[in-house]
Amino acid sequence: MSGQGRERKYLIEPIKLEYSDKEDKFRVLCSDKRGIRTLNLGRIIKCTETEEIFSEDTALEDRNKKILVFELTNEKRSLERAMLQFAHFKKEVERIGDKLYRVELEYDRDDETDVLIQIMSYGYHIKILAPDSIKKELASRLKHQMELWNW
Repeated sequence: MSGQGRERKYLIEPIKLEYSDKEDKFRVLCSDKRGIRTLNLGRIIKCTETEEIFSEDTALEDRNKKILVFELTNEKRSLERAMLQFAHFKKEVERIGDKLYRVELEYDRDDETDVLIQIMSYGYHIKILAPDSIKKELASRLKHQMELWNW
C-alpha cells in the first residue's frame, strides 16, 4: 500500500531489512528491474513467492547515495547530539576550529526529507555546504515559514 493508500504491486528481491529507530519502522531494501528501492514493511499486505531470478550482480552500492556536507558549531552539545541523531549514517567528522566541525554525511536519497528536517533542528549552529539541492530546499522551507509568521 502506498503512502496515499493506493494498492501497488512490485516484483522484488529482498536484500536487507533496515530498522529506523527514530521512526520506529522496519523497511525492506530490495532489488527490482529498475534498481534498488526501499519499501516500508508495515505497508506490505501480501507477499507471493515467484520463480523469477534477478541478476546476481545487483549490489547495494547501486543505491542512490548522496553526500551532505555541513559545518557545525559545537555549542549546547550540538556535536554530540548530531553524532547520536545521525548514528546510523556513514559519516566523517573533522575538527576545523576551536568549536567548529566539518561533517560529511552519506545518506540514501529516500531519507532526504528526514535528513533535512533533522538538519533544521540545529538552527544557526549549522551551515550547509553541499549539495545545492538541500540548500535550496532549506531556503524554501525557511522562506515559507517566515511567510506564515508574516516576517
